[in-house]
Amino acid sequence: AGGQVLVVLTTADETDWLGSLLGSESLAVTEAEVAGYTMLGKVELNHPLFAAMASPQFSDFTQIRFWKYRQVDPAQLDGARVVAAFEGGDPAILEQPLGDGMVTLMTSGWHPADSQIARSWKFLLLLASLVEPADVATQFASDIRVGDTVRWPEALELADPPQVTSPD
Repeated sequence: AGGQVLVVLTTADETDWLGSLLGSESLAVTEAEVAGYTMLGKVELNHPLFAAMASPQFSDFTQIRFWKYRQVDPAQLDGARVVAAFEGGDPAILEQPLGDGMVTLMTSGWHPADSQIARSWKFLLLLASLVEPADVATQFASDIRVGDTVRWPEALELADPPQVTSPD
């Protein structure tokens, strides 16, 4: 009915109810084999979940380690979209439409045995973007990108001429 559901997989034994929820009776969930740790390799920064972190100074996810996660094949889900994936390509966060609503599926937990995502300030923004309307997350995104022309407002009057400082 237009609601949002967050599912966090903490074990690979959750296939029965998860398959029923997502409309895939043959959904397979397996424990991934992780050598040491893995990191996020692909993040859809234009997605509302990550829009607040889209600026270059905030979009580095290399400090967040994942020790355990569950493998889910998005091809087994009708209409699923991978919004974040691990280095090896396995989905980290998927979205699956459900009626008029959406199921967001995290394949790793935020407890210390699975990952250190809860220790990152990005975790708070991620959770906030799940409960806030989509346009709230995008208001933090930068309006100006490298290469954009910046127009000075004509009606703005300054006592001194403006100065632009380049990064160097």
